[in-house]
Amino acid sequence: MPEDKPLVRAAWEQALTGNQVEIETRVQRPNGELRWFRRVFYPYADGSGRVVRIDGLMEDTTNAKTMIQRLHTLATTDALTGLPNRTLLNDRLIQAIAAAQRDGQKQIVLMLMDLNHFKEINDTLGHSAGDEVLTLVAQRLRGTLRDTDTLARLGGDEFALVLPDIAHGRSTAERVARKVLQCFHAPFRVAHNELFLGTSIGIVIYPEHGTDIDTLMSRADVAMYSTKNKDPGFMFYAPVLDPNAQKHLQLSADLRHALARDELMLYYQPKIDLRTGGVVGAEALIRWRHPQLGILLPEMFIPLAERAGLIKPITDWVIHSTIKQCRQWHDAGHRLRVAVNVPGRAFQDPSLVGNVSSALLGLSAAPECLEIEITENVLMSDTGLVAKVLRDLTELGITIAIDDFGTGYSSLAYLKQLPLHTLKIYKSFIIDMHNDENDAVIVRSTIDLAHNLGRQVVAEGVETKEAWDLLWVLGCDGAQGFHISRPLPADEFTHWLKTSPWSTAPLQ
Repeated sequence: MPEDKPLVRAAWEQALTGNQVEIETRVQRPNGELRWFRRVFYPYADGSGRVVRIDGLMEDTTNAKTMIQRLHTLATTDALTGLPNRTLLNDRLIQAIAAAQRDGQKQIVLMLMDLNHFKEINDTLGHSAGDEVLTLVAQRLRGTLRDTDTLARLGGDEFALVLPDIAHGRSTAERVARKVLQCFHAPFRVAHNELFLGTSIGIVIYPEHGTDIDTLMSRADVAMYSTKNKDPGFMFYAPVLDPNAQKHLQLSADLRHALARDELMLYYQPKIDLRTGGVVGAEALIRWRHPQLGILLPEMFIPLAERAGLIKPITDWVIHSTIKQCRQWHDAGHRLRVAVNVPGRAFQDPSLVGNVSSALLGLSAAPECLEIEITENVLMSDTGLVAKVLRDLTELGITIAIDDFGTGYSSLAYLKQLPLHTLKIYKSFIIDMHNDENDAVIVRSTIDLAHNLGRQVVAEGVETKEAWDLLWVLGCDGAQGFHISRPLPADEFTHWLKTSPWSTAPLQ
């Protein structure tokens, strides 16, 4: 394509300097069809270092690129309304926050809204009528937006609106909220019925009400439910509205002492080779034994840890504890690879690779026992930095897995170029794939894509024998989920290894 000629010319000029270059460009066939090609330029120099020849390689990547684009559309779009879903909304919000941080002067408005009395429509007219209402609501709401705004359906009758790059957050938010409320003045005509609906809107502003997604979403949710059945139909977040604010402050204070008091612990969920039925590994899952609240799941305290600056010591503890447990299992005759999900902020720590290496050496553990899991969104947030860390970890002998694959932006470039061993399919696609054709397509396409790129595939959330059997038919490599075992403390997992019908398989 003419638009790609400057890219090819720049790549050629770089190859003339002695550097190997790889690019992707388009070629238009005589019938008008566009095809994508990967081009690699291999320069050869004479004894004086002067480039005397450049060899080229062209590979048609159209099918793989089309598959990536289809996966992206299915994973980031609400099938009913065609709006972005929660995954894409989160990504847009991440981008907006990054831009606002760079600018230093701009604000972001986030609105959460749900429909009043929507359940009554489903109960009286049926879900098909409810679906039609949701589609009509989405059409009306689109008319209130700028091109740069994002309207998303989060599920059920809940919608979200992100307004980035705002100079005056409160006045802009109030104006847009009133426009949204006006969308509901006229009735919705469905199946010869005139339906009058309202909506409740909760509003937060970055950075006034929070500086990260979890905080903003949580506080917008608090504001939304606080405005139910109240005029004018929208409300800004205020701490007085949040019944959990004091609880979170106390929990953050308790978390600072959790490591010293030995309150953190790891549970392990086994991974099974679908072809052999052998146990090939496990995933380490952190828990907090809170002295008053009992066992807390990570979603209840990891966001607090990130905001409180505690994610580094917790990550170091998880990695060290996992390697120590791997060594104990290895000494007992169980050769397992255990995966640790490393949060994005930990990749900004320059000592991460050194700490992992020191833990392996200090415990005399083989690096093959450890797998690092990272989500797509973390990888794409700072590809250069994360890619370097992943390569350094791979040089130690550690394998890398992409967790929750299908929920973020899947780039063919990073799938091909980075040292990835495994793609883990997000559990919600597995759980519903028997009933949802889109989920089944995502699962099948992910398995095919991974195998074409020489990667392994593990399915999370395998809860039934039917899901197991279908994954086996589709050629999935591994599985984890309640059909095999719930996450178990280390001593119970060790007992499970000795008594379960699954055999220990060699590492791959």
